[in-house]
Amino acid sequence: MFEVNFFTTRRLIASIGLGVVWLATCVSGVHAQTPSSTKSADASQSKSAEQPESQSPGQTPKRRLGGLPWADDRDEIRPTRVRLPSPRKMLEVGFDIGASQLTALTDGQPLQSDDEETVLRILFAIRRFQPDDMEQWRRDLPPWSELSDGPDALRTEVFDLHGRVRGFEQRELLPEVERLFQRKHYYVVNVVNAKDDVPMEVCCLEIPESWKKASSLNERIQAYGMFLKLGGEVGGRASYVFATSRISWRPDSATQIPNVSTSEQYLAELGVDISLFEVARERNGRSRMGAEDREPFYQVMDAASRADSSQVKQISRPFSLTGAIQKPQPLQGGFFTVRGKARRITRVVISERESDIRERFGIDHYFQIDFFIPLGDLTLQLSGKGDQTASPIYQNGFPAIACVRSLPPELFEANERLAEGKSGEELLNEEIELTGVFFRLWAYKSEYVDAFDAKQKQVSPMFLGSMPTMVKQPPTRNPYLGIGVGAVFIVALGAIWISVYRAGKSDTRFERDTLRKRRQSADGKSLDDLGIEAESGPDFSNLD
Repeated sequence: MFEVNFFTTRRLIASIGLGVVWLATCVSGVHAQTPSSTKSADASQSKSAEQPESQSPGQTPKRRLGGLPWADDRDEIRPTRVRLPSPRKMLEVGFDIGASQLTALTDGQPLQSDDEETVLRILFAIRRFQPDDMEQWRRDLPPWSELSDGPDALRTEVFDLHGRVRGFEQRELLPEVERLFQRKHYYVVNVVNAKDDVPMEVCCLEIPESWKKASSLNERIQAYGMFLKLGGEVGGRASYVFATSRISWRPDSATQIPNVSTSEQYLAELGVDISLFEVARERNGRSRMGAEDREPFYQVMDAASRADSSQVKQISRPFSLTGAIQKPQPLQGGFFTVRGKARRITRVVISERESDIRERFGIDHYFQIDFFIPLGDLTLQLSGKGDQTASPIYQNGFPAIACVRSLPPELFEANERLAEGKSGEELLNEEIELTGVFFRLWAYKSEYVDAFDAKQKQVSPMFLGSMPTMVKQPPTRNPYLGIGVGAVFIVALGAIWISVYRAGKSDTRFERDTLRKRRQSADGKSLDDLGIEAESGPDFSNLD
């Protein structure tokens, strides 16, 4: 992705001199602009969210905050959604697929060229269904005998399919069908049902790219499959043919695909379609969150909010910032623990036109936290490959983004004080720690980066998680207070020494002037006459 040059403060000192580095350290802060979000949707957001950190007062942010990441800045006119009572009615009313087309599907026979036009028309139709449509219509699989005995009654019904993929076939289309649909092929995925190994043939337009490179498959999947027909025999057993808009890949320990991490396996256990990360990996460094990001974004956020903290703790790793910037793909989809300084929080509200997100995941809002990952004594220089021009340099911290379902009370209250203008600060300054999923690199316009190259954009790692924790900071001490206390201690120690010294001199004077005087004989008398010699035995005279 990018070339990252990083070096320690010692190398800086060696290269440009101690004095310059000292001056830069005193006056420099984090140069990068905090990431601006998108369209405004919540009037209760904090005042600090109204202008980026590096923006001059009075300037208007290039993009407004508080909206959904994939929302366009221009107003959109969307047709009112009408959910019809059944998938067959939707096919008939919305896509002109009625009984005459459905009767072209021949039961008890393998998929053949005569079926393809109807199959393709249904595949293109259900791809345009809303995700919650299929979820609302889906049913549990009935006994296979019910499908076998009355296929016409259940044709086009949507069932919740679970099983394992054992292989797939890429079906090339006849020239006339190819011209009609502007597509050369579709896929028939061979699945065995999870409960009884009954073969199912699932037709779809796309499959995960990693499957195409594998020599063998044993992949756990889930799909909302529309029943099309009774198929031919597969391995001596009758098969059943379905169509789906997407197969959800949920790898476990039995997967045949290399490099599937334990974090991805755990996300799959929580219901995440891991093939969606293939889309996220292709969109690193894109300037906006597109519609392709929508489904993986919410699936991962929902899963992260339901994850077991003890299990996440076992599989999470420390985050490598330089690794994520240089080669993010291997890290995407992993649980990482990251710490940083929260500077701004935006509450993003899910609008009514995103009602399927509310219904499917129960998410009506989330919080976007703009924070800085500390660099310690490292300095990062970010440049494009082969770029010889001046490029941005980051000291102290690097901008990052976290999207979380909730906030700890202390952080929420700090943000509220900031919004009400009671904190006396323009930005937050709270230390947080988050264990979340690294989603992708998000690119956005930054005045700091623009100063080097107007075509280049700031990139920041984006994490999805449940709730950050506050990091308790030790109370800060005034260095001058320590100096003062030390000085008082030294003065007191000196005073004690002087007192002891003077006391010693007084004792010496007392001995000289008093005790010696008592022991000194008067003129004409000897020491024997003073009576100061010790008695030869104990004195019992006072006992009388």
